[in-house]
Amino acid sequence: MHKLFRFAREFASDIRKERYDRTEGGILLKRSVMLKGVYEEGIVGQPDSWRRHENLIPDEGIIKILGLAFFTDSKINAWYLAPFSGSTAPAANLTAANFAATQTEITSNTEGYTEGTRQLWVSAQPAAGKVTNTASKAQFTIATASSLTITGSALLSASAKGATTGTLASCVKYAVARVLNNADVWGNGYEVSLSDS
Repeated sequence: MHKLFRFAREFASDIRKERYDRTEGGILLKRSVMLKGVYEEGIVGQPDSWRRHENLIPDEGIIKILGLAFFTDSKINAWYLAPFSGSTAPAANLTAANFAATQTEITSNTEGYTEGTRQLWVSAQPAAGKVTNTASKAQFTIATASSLTITGSALLSASAKGATTGTLASCVKYAVARVLNNADVWGNGYEVSLSDS
């Protein structure tokens, strides 16, 4: 990983000047460095229900990651997972300010999940080029009169449901929506990696 830090200024400059490529696998920066994220979600207690989804790391997330690692941006002490039900695919210009409206964030306690806030992403210490919460996935207790459809997830720095503040680090629209029933406990994990590609 130390090889990457030698190019920190160049990476930040490339992002500001939009000199990078969005690939199916992640963001490909100059000098062949890959920033990639993957969500894992499923019903707790049903091992066969779990699926993985490669995400979009929007411009806002890329800039914040670089600012935290290689500049003087203030540290973000907590990140939160938020499900949504909209049909819009996330775009590079998606931000925390427009996420709830654009993606149709699920905010209801009666037709959504009973927890009062977005759920905390509790990550393990970074290792082997990645950081993840797979050992401690966020859990959402589903409340619905019939069924609840989740079409994707996001990772944000504000805890309030529907918040328009903070930073959006990543977002994914699932290839196949997740349909949940009342009292299901839905688990959501996120992993981000940075590597020489």
